[in-house]
Amino acid sequence: MLIPKEKIDKAKELYGDRAMADIVAYFGLEGSYNETSKSCSCPWHKDKTPSFIWNPKNNSAHCFSCGRNYGIIDLYLAQGMSYLEAVEKLFKQVDIEYNFSNKGVQDFSYRYPKREHSDRTNVEKYLGLRGISTKTLDYADVQSDIHGNVAFHYYNSNDTLMTVKYRLGRKFNKEKDHSKCWSQKDSDFAPLLFNMNRIDPAKPLLVVEGEVDCLSAIEAGYSNAVSIPNGCANSQWIQYNWEWLEQFDKIILWFDSDAAGIKARNDVLYRLGTWRTYYIEINPEDTTPNGARLKDANEVLYFKGKDRVLQYINKPLEIPVENVLDLSKAEDFDIEHAEGLYTGIKELDDKIYKLTFGTLNIITGKSGEGKSVFVNQVAICQAVQQGYDVFVFSGELPAPILRNWVETNMIGRDNITMKDGHVRVFNSEKRKLMQNWYSGKILVYDNDRDSTSTAILNKMEELARKCGTKVFLIDNLMMIDLECNEEGRLQAEKEFVNKLIFFAKKYNVLVFLVAHPRKTGEIRVTKEDIAGSGNIVNLAHMVFSVHRYTDKEKEGETNTRNQYLKGKEPIQEDSCVEVLKNRITGILPLVKLYFDYPSYRFYKTPSELWFRYGWNKDTSPIRTDDPNPHQVVAEEVSPL
Repeated sequence: MLIPKEKIDKAKELYGDRAMADIVAYFGLEGSYNETSKSCSCPWHKDKTPSFIWNPKNNSAHCFSCGRNYGIIDLYLAQGMSYLEAVEKLFKQVDIEYNFSNKGVQDFSYRYPKREHSDRTNVEKYLGLRGISTKTLDYADVQSDIHGNVAFHYYNSNDTLMTVKYRLGRKFNKEKDHSKCWSQKDSDFAPLLFNMNRIDPAKPLLVVEGEVDCLSAIEAGYSNAVSIPNGCANSQWIQYNWEWLEQFDKIILWFDSDAAGIKARNDVLYRLGTWRTYYIEINPEDTTPNGARLKDANEVLYFKGKDRVLQYINKPLEIPVENVLDLSKAEDFDIEHAEGLYTGIKELDDKIYKLTFGTLNIITGKSGEGKSVFVNQVAICQAVQQGYDVFVFSGELPAPILRNWVETNMIGRDNITMKDGHVRVFNSEKRKLMQNWYSGKILVYDNDRDSTSTAILNKMEELARKCGTKVFLIDNLMMIDLECNEEGRLQAEKEFVNKLIFFAKKYNVLVFLVAHPRKTGEIRVTKEDIAGSGNIVNLAHMVFSVHRYTDKEKEGETNTRNQYLKGKEPIQEDSCVEVLKNRITGILPLVKLYFDYPSYRFYKTPSELWFRYGWNKDTSPIRTDDPNPHQVVAEEVSPL
């Protein structure tokens, strides 16, 4: 049974400092307990002065001497309850109703792992060759399994063993070995930090990329170090340990000096807060005897010694002063290698390359011509397909309708049956697989509560920092409360767009903004037609216009200011996407597209129409036929 964390946090909040009274009674601490300060002597060490203090912010007690945190759930676990029983008891205490059914308990309830403690000879030899002493292994409780593999014991901040992570006690062989690292069977591997149970929050926290790097820092004499659990590419550890990380005034990051490590470091720096986060960058002159640059703390320990490790830790680099940049040190920009999002439409991607992170992109078009469908396809469906989480502000579409639009595109034409020409019936089994695939990856803003620009931006910043969300869609500008009167709207729009651009750059994320055009009577929208264009278009990095061809355009009879269509061959496609502005490369292509009404997909080739998202494991060849007559009835697509 999986119980929402929000419900557990609410229950802890409602129970409040009653938990402290229960803890005091359980450990027999009444004699040292001060009701006024909610403090007492710590039960886990000799504590002459009261250092075990209740923290109402986290609804737990914290010892400022040994660093242990202890809450009501921990107390119930100490009394012999399972985690499920502990939560159930807490819910009953505060009158929270929840269905604690037995279904799935065996599969999902937490099982505490066993501690490995076998002959450590091989582990000591293996890690000794990397400069790690037995004293350090004892300190960090690094042991061995019966096969001689390294056993890293992961404790939470309450000093409870939560999982055991293993590493081969020898060099990894890609051809023979199944895995380099694995976790103990039947234990839940939450993204905890290795060595976090031994940390003093009053001292700077060193965060490194792997357990051996953490041991290297300890070996050198800096024990206030933790390692992330699953490599630099996975940043779930930030979200999971957010409250624990918030207690540190100074955090030092020491990630690998390769491209992946540097990218992850730059992302984490801003998520943890530039005012307190520092980083270590290995000097290029520190090399191996063969001249290769050292890449991590362990290599510095092995080749340069303990003192050099401490030199790096004691003199970390600060993030440069905001708004001031030495141009000679600016990163090289290479559109082909820059991180970005592909639209999934090959002809368009070939011409614009990609939508690069750190930019604001505007989508416009007349009402009913497909701009929302296009941006949903690119900014939501393709973003999830390419591994990015998405935040959506949908001012016009309620969440159920937005979900239907997204799932229509995501499930694909193969799994949709049209009833009466316009009612879609999804394959229920395939739909369930699809929903499980994108679950937790698309977050929709609840604008029923607060649709002010301030509230939306605050939520976006929280998600970028705390959850690592990378793609943000605002549909549309007109539905946002800019907290101004009508006379001040143009200025407020400019300020809001400036804030979006700053946000995109600061967190290296991709922002999409849907903007309506003015009613001009022209067939096709230009960038001058966008409402508030002087404040919006000039600031954006790219501007896209989605347009559905009229019958006259298809016949080459356009006689408006869009003269370049006159005299051309008849147009077969239904729509087009035109790039009205491109600050990245300057290329302004117009790509003609077909629109498939059953699947809400824009496409140019049949392979794009029949494209399968990641949830669909069908291995049969992609269809090459095109079932559409390429004559779209306006009444059918009017909601777009």
